[in-house]
Amino acid sequence: MSELKPEEFGDVFEFTNKSDDLLMIVIEPWIAEISVPRNSNIRVQGWSEQPGTFEWDSDDAIIWGWPGSSARALVNGKQVWQSEFAFPPLPEGMSVRSFFQIVGFSEGDAE
Repeated sequence: MSELKPEEFGDVFEFTNKSDDLLMIVIEPWIAEISVPRNSNIRVQGWSEQPGTFEWDSDDAIIWGWPGSSARALVNGKQVWQSEFAFPPLPEGMSVRSFFQIVGFSEGDAE
């Protein structure tokens, strides 16, 4: 992600896998599965013309983008994924996560 344009908003999510196991993190709504080896760091950068922040579901290891956002993921500083599209805008006050719950998708459906 280069410097944000004046009309863009950004957010960063960082997490270190301190467990002894490989951790699979999913970035929604892009259904991107990112492997985070033990003792490794993931940094997810997001940007959008709309204000918003990432939502982290620690129970299911899911990072949710926000309406209008694009994102990329770096593991130990190396880019491993970038979204190919921005998630479309949603009605004001609705998160991407709540939108998927309304249309019938839940974290358990991905298993």
